Amino acid sequence: MNTRNVILFLTVAALTFSSCKESEDETINPVTGEILANGLNIGPNGMDTTVVFLKANGYSVDINYSSGTGKWCSATECTDSVTGAPGIRIKCASSDTSLFVRKATVNISSSRGNYVVKVNQKPYKLAYFTDNTVYVKNTGGGFVIRVKANSSFKIDKTIYITGSGKNTRPVDTSWLSEIYKKVKCNEGQVFKFPLQAQLNTGLGRNAFYGVSGDSLHNKASILEVIQEPRTLNASETIKFGMFSDRLNLLLGRDEENLSRMRSLTMIGYAGPTDVEYAAKIGRLSLDTLDMSACDFTGYSYEFNIGSSTPICRGSCFPKALR
Repeated sequence: MNTRNVILFLTVAALTFSSCKESEDETINPVTGEILANGLNIGPNGMDTTVVFLKANGYSVDINYSSGTGKWCSATECTDSVTGAPGIRIKCASSDTSLFVRKATVNISSSRGNYVVKVNQKPYKLAYFTDNTVYVKNTGGGFVIRVKANSSFKIDKTIYITGSGKNTRPVDTSWLSEIYKKVKCNEGQVFKFPLQAQLNTGLGRNAFYGVSGDSLHNKASILEVIQEPRTLNASETIKFGMFSDRLNLLLGRDEENLSRMRSLTMIGYAGPTDVEYAAKIGRLSLDTLDMSACDFTGYSYEFNIGSSTPICRGSCFPKALR
């Protein structure tokens, strides 16, 4: 090959290489092209990925959220760890308690062009009560509990026990409707379950319902139903065992009913929350609050019952409270 032919060959080769390199620089990565066309469709566990783009003098990024709570998605300029190419690192947090797909749009601007990446995240399969607690009047009657769900679930009354050893026994919840219901669901909605409570002729009481399902991410959700006590007397005596219900459940939260009491006597194993609630009632209506027969030996600190607790007649307070 003569000198002229060598120069011509090298010139053609250089032009061909330059053309290929320029073509590569101006061609979007096939994976990136797929993402731009169809978006990033991710699962509820979130993601951390880099989308590779063309070489440019710099990128600016902006995110618009069309659904979801808070800034659950982020996008920052970076360099791909494998290819060294410029890219945008997109991170999405795990899904929250939303029952629906959440969406965001990542707007990317550079000297080489503008791009839009649509991010769509599926929710976890969930079913849960809208409330943690439902209060029922002592007269009983109908009430409604609500469940939010986007997947099949079942709801039933929870069996629980009290006491220990030979004294262990299931708590009586027959005053509430029995319910065992399976619900088919594949999209987010609210379900309402009407229930009935009987008249309460004793002190306050409670029961629990549970939502569960094999495919649920949250596994289970618990709702407590609390029924107010009967009409309280002017003088009440509460005896606490080792596993007794607490005073705020036994006497309820209805201030009109609580105000009927003028004298409250507590006997046995009262705890800190019982003392605090007794003091609260004392400031509301009591003339006498007698805790002299309470056993506080299991507690090593003093209780603070406030300066406006009613003055008791005689030795009303145990040593820990004086």
